[in-house]
Amino acid sequence: MAIEFPLQTKFVTTTDLVSAEVTGEQVMLNLATGIYYGLNQEGAITWTLIQEGKTVAAMQQAIMAEFDVTPEQCLQDLQELLNHLYTNKLIEVHDESAAALAPTE
Repeated sequence: MAIEFPLQTKFVTTTDLVSAEVTGEQVMLNLATGIYYGLNQEGAITWTLIQEGKTVAAMQQAIMAEFDVTPEQCLQDLQELLNHLYTNKLIEVHDESAAALAPTE
């Protein structure tokens, strides 16, 4: 089940995480699980935006300014990546307004 994060949602990285940029890509190690994750250039930009405390809406705008993508496709891809990061416990919801997210089908 995927979560549709509201546009005002902000995230923080989890505490059991080490990350670094390597040749334009982002690599992360979840210290709790010992699992490595990697993000391509597009994912690395999103990771930076998460660390800057941007909302989903602000991330979408920044990504659209960087890449030739429609708003709909950008939001869909962004939601998929955020779901991947969230379900793998690499990010957590930061703001209280979105803390009670319900999975959608």
